[in-house]
Amino acid sequence: MTFWLLAALLVSIALVFVLPPLFHTHERTGKMSRLDINRAIYQQKVADLAADLERGLLDQEEYENALADVQHTLLEDAGNAPPMPAGPVSNTLIIFAIAGALPMAALFIYQQVSTYQSQQQLAQMRTEAAQSQSMQAMIAGLEKKLRADPGNVQGWQMLGRSYFALQQYEQAKNAYVKAADLVNQSDPDILILLAEASAFSNGDAFSEYEHVLLNKALAINPNHERGLWYAGYAAYTENNYAQASKHWAALLRLAPDDKDDVKENLLELLEDARRRAGLAADAQQATSLAADSGSDERSIRVSVRLNAGISRRVRPEDTLFIYARAAAGPGMPLSLAKLTVADLPVTINLNKHMAMLPAMTLDSFQQVEVLARISKSGQAMPQPGDLISAPVGVNFSESPFASVELDINSIVE
Repeated sequence: MTFWLLAALLVSIALVFVLPPLFHTHERTGKMSRLDINRAIYQQKVADLAADLERGLLDQEEYENALADVQHTLLEDAGNAPPMPAGPVSNTLIIFAIAGALPMAALFIYQQVSTYQSQQQLAQMRTEAAQSQSMQAMIAGLEKKLRADPGNVQGWQMLGRSYFALQQYEQAKNAYVKAADLVNQSDPDILILLAEASAFSNGDAFSEYEHVLLNKALAINPNHERGLWYAGYAAYTENNYAQASKHWAALLRLAPDDKDDVKENLLELLEDARRRAGLAADAQQATSLAADSGSDERSIRVSVRLNAGISRRVRPEDTLFIYARAAAGPGMPLSLAKLTVADLPVTINLNKHMAMLPAMTLDSFQQVEVLARISKSGQAMPQPGDLISAPVGVNFSESPFASVELDINSIVE
């Protein structure tokens, strides 16, 4: 109310200055009055042209032509101007128009350039403020109850969710820590909520702490959908696309059949992660899609494991090569995937899109052999001390699809 009273006062003051001159009447002298006006306009245009000439915007010829045009316009307008009615002229309509338009214009301009809020915006702000106050009051009451009953696991979970809803992630993390400790970190739901809040409190970054929580949760429940999603997301943000693919592939298998939109979105993410990791689509899915589309593109499903007897000779960061080469011909890989020992055991799908050279793919030879090798040096060429599997042959004359299993169990001499 104070705002509108002040606005009305300011508009009234403005009208005091604007309207009085319009109440005065004066004599118009027809053609002479019009000529005076045109002469003033002419003088201003002449001055503008002279200024443009001095600034170099016009050359002398352009200036003279423009000046002649202005002079011609003045003479023509003066000769053709109709006489204006002599006598008093009433400005009543103008007065009422300004009196009505000025307040409206002032309000419009104020709305555009000020912090003005519409009634709808104000109502929304009040609703949000009331909800926030209600949430804060609920949190205060819940914290009071937890001080009296600190062993209430569900209470700490509810407090964590409430803080998370208010985007107060550090407080949410602290509440989930209490809940997790009360159950000796045996509840996968709480562990995943804790990892989520902790990552959000750290700018959506997953550190070793969050990874430990997610791995512990998935060890308890390997099919925890929220855990698989976050484990995949955490791996993806760290460019560990093979690990992200592993988690999201497991999640895709758990997606309900009636959730087509969820499955499509997840499959899109999964394919992106596999592409970035140098992995192909899951062989069963690829075979199904190929059959549906009538495609006969060659592919080899390869499952690789590390023999337990020599596992102590490798490190998780050692490079793992899985590849197919011609059974009789050049040794260059026709299809190659590069991973790490940490990804084992792993199943991938080799195809022509993973070739090192466009002219040397799985389509180039009917018979190929598939191998897996662990390289200490990360070099593509085998080195003494590398660990390798026995080659397994594939004959594409029988079928464009094949499936092989590899056991890395020997050492390159």
